[in-house]
Parts: sequence; C-alpha cells; structure tokens
Amino acid sequence: MKRRLFFLLVLLLLFFSACEREPMTETFPATATLTVEKEDIATFEVPTAEVEIPASSSIPEITTTVPVPTSHVHNMKERSRISATCSSPGEIVFRCDCGEGRTEALPILSHTVISATCLQGSFCSTCGSKLSDPLGHHIVSRGCDRCDYEIKSPVYVLGKELDFDEKAESIRAKLGAPTESLYEGDMVSLVYASDLSAFTVIQTDGDGLWGLFTIDPEARLCLREEPITIANFSGADDPNSDAFYQDAGSCRIFGFRDGMDGGTYYGLWMRYSECRYDYIEDDRIFFDFYAQNRLSFYFTNALRARHGLAPLTWSGEAAQVAVEYSTYMLENDFFDHDGSYGDRLRQKGILWQYAGENISQGYFNSFFVTDAYYNSRDHRENLLSSNFSRVGIGHCRKADGSTVFGAQIFYG
Repeated sequence: MKRRLFFLLVLLLLFFSACEREPMTETFPATATLTVEKEDIATFEVPTAEVEIPASSSIPEITTTVPVPTSHVHNMKERSRISATCSSPGEIVFRCDCGEGRTEALPILSHTVISATCLQGSFCSTCGSKLSDPLGHHIVSRGCDRCDYEIKSPVYVLGKELDFDEKAESIRAKLGAPTESLYEGDMVSLVYASDLSAFTVIQTDGDGLWGLFTIDPEARLCLREEPITIANFSGADDPNSDAFYQDAGSCRIFGFRDGMDGGTYYGLWMRYSECRYDYIEDDRIFFDFYAQNRLSFYFTNALRARHGLAPLTWSGEAAQVAVEYSTYMLENDFFDHDGSYGDRLRQKGILWQYAGENISQGYFNSFFVTDAYYNSRDHRENLLSSNFSRVGIGHCRKADGSTVFGAQIFYG
C-alpha cells in the first residue's frame, strides 16, 4: 500500500512539472533514499522502481459535461374573463401550466347612443344609461317642427295642453304638484315657480280655468288661427295699469313689457273678459290679501331671475311691517314714504345692514302692481338690488273698497 501511494505522489509531481517545463527525456535512478534523521528514530530505506516517461507523453485531458437547461415556451391559456361594459373596463386572465400568468385589460366600451326625441332623452341601448334630457317640443304656431305633435287645446303652457274646463285636480295631474296653492274663496291660484324663467300661475274656480299668468317663452294661447305668444303679442295701453291688452274671443289677454329694456314683452296674463279679478270689485279677494301678497312675491323673484339675481326669501315679520304701513297710509289718507321702515323692522327684532321700501296705491292685482314697480326706475332699483336677501309684502283696502294701498319692505 505504501509503495502505491509513493508512485501516485511521484506521478502527481511529474504532472505538475510537465505543466511548467519542457518535456523531459532523462531517466530517474533506479533507487532513491528517503532519509528522516531524528534522534532515536531509525533510518528507513524505501525502494523505488525505475520509471521512464517518453518525451512525447501527455497527461490525458479530463472533461466534465454540465447539462444545459432547454428553453421553456409558455403555453398561456385563458382562465377567466370579465367583460367590459359602457361604464367599466374588463380583463382577461391567462395562465401557463408552469404557473406563470398575465392579465390583459379590456377597454371601456363606447355607448350605443339612441338619439333624444322631444319626449325622450338620449340613452345607451347597451347599458341603458340616460345620456341627456328630452329635447322638448319646439313649438311653431300650433305644432312642433321636430315631431308630429299638434296643439289642439286653447292653452299650451309648461309643455302641456290645458282646456277651459280644467279644474285644479286635472291641472295638478298634468303639470305636477305646484310650488304653492293659494285659495281665495272658490278660486285657487296654482303657482309653478320651481323654474323662475318659466314662472306660471294657473287660476281656476268651480267652473274651470279662470285665468293664466306666465312668462314661459313657449306658452301658446290658441284662441285664434295664429296663437298668441309673448313673442308676437301686440296690444293697446291698458288704462288701469302699465300693461297692454288685446281681446281674443271671450278672453282678454294682458301683455307685460319691460319699458327699460327695449320695450320687449316678457309675460302674458289671460282671463275671461267678464271677470274683473281686482282688489276692489271681486268679493272673493280676502281683505288680508295674503294670496295677492304671495303672488307678488313670486313675480318679484321671477323678475330678479331675468337679471341673474338670486331669489329673495319671504319674511313674515317684514310682511307685517308692510301691512302696518299700508294701513297707516290708508287711515291717515296720505301716500308717501316717511323713512321709518328701518325702525319698524328693528321693532320687529330684525337686524339689517341694508333696507328699502316700495309703496303703491290703486293697482288692481299683484301682477299689475309688481309690473309697475319693475317699470319705475327707483322702485326697480329696490326690486333688483343685490344688497337685499329678504322681502315682505302687504296690502290693505278701505272698507268701502274704494282704494288699495300696498308696500314691499326689503332688507339684507
């Protein structure tokens, strides 16, 4: 065993020598002596065999083969899908058998638009989403020029037709709930003021439609071959108001005009010719004038809306001040401002930064008196002032019904 180890050692030494030197042709001696000298240790002699290495001999090359991994081609398969809609994106999830995966986004779909009509807004036929409001009828003369709609009733207002025999219940069914219903005896005024640009009051009694006030620009009063509208109204001066009037069959129609803005008409009031409906001669009008005061309030806000101003809020305390001052003028038989409206507001516990007052005498109803304020420069400044946020309105009349006084009290 020791001899074999020795030969292996010699071979290794020869291998390393061959890597660094020229090939050797010499012959090693047949014997070699390995001497270890140490006290008390014997000398050993290791016999060796003669080894001859040819000059051309070489050490065999040792090669090692390392396995190279082959490339993997993913085989992606669809595992799940969320379809895209008109309102949300979708996605597809792919997975390979090896576990790798990816997700592909699906973009939101475009709406499939069904165009709007006069009565129906546009919508998506895929998801059903509403995309726009109905166009509404575009009324020319007695009908719509976008569809086959034709006005057959005598009145067209707020997009609906009304007949002369309409009662309050029927009007509410057609136009919806009013902003306020104001009762005076057997007469009711249905106020539609949610959209002040089309402010409308429909007045009806036990016999049916009694009157109609509106600034709805699409309103049509089909009382003759060519409907009467705000745009085509023309009439004579009314001797009892600042309005104008024309007769059409059994009806009288008043037109309200902005005398400070080119003289254009902005509203109509229709009533039966035989009906007076004023503060003085109609016994159904209550002496407290609450309904008339409220109608004047809504009309005032509609006029402010024409000028882009915020509506005023009703003040019961200011309304009481207005009634008291109207009564004071009536009882003392004078008509003028006394400058005390600010003090009267403070006496009601109202703190104000700005205050103003309009007064009137002899106007027959809320529409006439409010229009008169609007067409008087000083009164118009109060009515359209941005400094005011609240208003109270009050009227009173003499017991014999000979005259009426009124006041608007503003503050902010």
